Amino acid sequence: MTATAFKLVENVQARRVKGNSQKRRAQILRLMEKHDSYCVYCSKEVHRGDGENHGPDVATRDHIIPRHMGGPDIEANYTLACYRCNQELSRLNL
Repeated sequence: MTATAFKLVENVQARRVKGNSQKRRAQILRLMEKHDSYCVYCSKEVHRGDGENHGPDVATRDHIIPRHMGGPDIEANYTLACYRCNQELSRLNL
């Protein structure tokens, strides 16, 4: 691959990641509004993270039906979870 082609692929990937993170943030904000900023699992209040640091009370989206079980990656399959609950659930083999 030429240097120009490599740079083009790199730029496309960077834009794709940025677009996905903006979309994810918007989805989390809608979930926070829907659930009054409370984790659906532990009922603790969650807040928006800064994108880099994940404290235990940072809002995340959780798949209601896990993707590995055939759950779709669509907003109707998301719910609001704090970072701690989301991490604990991901460790379980459901």
